Amino acid sequence: MHAMPQTRIALDAVTGNAAITTSAAGGQWALALEILRETRQSSLRANHVTFSAAVAACEEMGHWQAALATLRAAPPLCVIASNAAASACSEARCWEKALAVLAWLGPGAQLSTISCSTCISACERGRRWQLALKFLQQGQQ
Repeated sequence: MHAMPQTRIALDAVTGNAAITTSAAGGQWALALEILRETRQSSLRANHVTFSAAVAACEEMGHWQAALATLRAAPPLCVIASNAAASACSEARCWEKALAVLAWLGPGAQLSTISCSTCISACERGRRWQLALKFLQQGQQ
């Protein structure tokens, strides 16, 4: 690595998103959040992809609080980021928070199959089978 020439790559939406995703794949969730912060402070606009990658980085490493905090700064109706944050909460056995994340999307949001599956898993972990059935029915519609 030391023998490699130093190059500086300009940060744009594509390189920022790639850097966040790569950081997440390497288990570097804090680095992913730092890149998101730098992206937001630059002239670039962080988008759904940027936030989704950062939330997913937190989810992968089990940092549900960081996933929720990152989601709060995301653009409205960011379904993929919401699914990742809800999944992080579900894995942490915080079923109420997982359901609240998806409710935060609002009544106009169409829950995806992944959203419904995440809700079902959260309900299962919270031993709320009646709610799990509700989401199962919703997912079949």
